[in-house]
Amino acid sequence: METVHLRRSDPTVDELIRAAFPGYTRQRVQGRIEDRISFYGTNWDEGGKRDYVIVWLADKATFRIHEAPFLRRSALHENSFELPPGFVVVVHAMGRYDHIKIISAAASITPLLSAPEGLTEDEEIVLVATRSLKPSYNGVSNHRFVEERRYTGITPERYEAAKASLIEKKLLNKAGAITVEGRNACPSHDLFHIQQRQRKALEAANA
Repeated sequence: METVHLRRSDPTVDELIRAAFPGYTRQRVQGRIEDRISFYGTNWDEGGKRDYVIVWLADKATFRIHEAPFLRRSALHENSFELPPGFVVVVHAMGRYDHIKIISAAASITPLLSAPEGLTEDEEIVLVATRSLKPSYNGVSNHRFVEERRYTGITPERYEAAKASLIEKKLLNKAGAITVEGRNACPSHDLFHIQQRQRKALEAANA
């Protein structure tokens, strides 16, 4: 299982969303690589629910999954099903974090993604910090850099060079915010993980 980030502006992504939920206008879209699907959470519960629409990629024909029956068993909503080739499931997750998720096998999601970018360690440090930390915090205006330096020892010159490189690769925008491509390229770990990796490498080099 893997979650990726998609651009609503991508024509294929937009077409799938319009086919499934014509009135949906928000931009936040995720992709989920799965071989099977479970239609759970179709009833309101604790302020959230999910609507599922199966979309056939060939002609964008749709089939909507109805809500689970109240207080009755439902094989459709209690079991998981294999996702056949040529189909995706578009999910509208409603509630506090309203967003669209497109679930499909890897073969259907991969064409929507950019080629993976190789990262230098400095680029990795800056990208991880940008994804996980606020730019300013508790009165510290350069909070991200302060934390990056504390954990990894990166210098201001290396930080600026890595940031410029990430902007050139379109993993950060010109304002320094992480892009959709940046989120997909960014490792899931944090600065502490990078710090521990650096320490192990240093210990091995000094052994």
